Amino acid sequence: DLHPLNSSCPLTDVIKLQLVEAGLVECLLEVVGQTVDGEREEDIAQLKTASDLMVLLLLGDESMQKLFEGGKGSVFQRVLSWIPSHNHQLQLAGALAIANFARNGKL
Repeated sequence: DLHPLNSSCPLTDVIKLQLVEAGLVECLLEVVGQTVDGEREEDIAQLKTASDLMVLLLLGDESMQKLFEGGKGSVFQRVLSWIPSHNHQLQLAGALAIANFARNGKL
């Protein structure tokens, strides 16, 4: 189960990069894919947590650069596809993630 991280456990940029390198993003994308069409409360909660964690990982400059891959990264492309999604949570997470890429001048 995914549990949201709170302020008592801040993620440094180093930790964000380590989580990206350890494959957490792929796991989060899998959770998103499995829960995006779910109607159960548990699915909705897992989707929110997974997409929020994706956005949080993208706040780290190095982890964001690694995932952007010059605009050709599969993670960047997946997050971009969230914006026209029928799911409001994914639309919001996609917009926030893209804003993180833009914040670093990557777009």
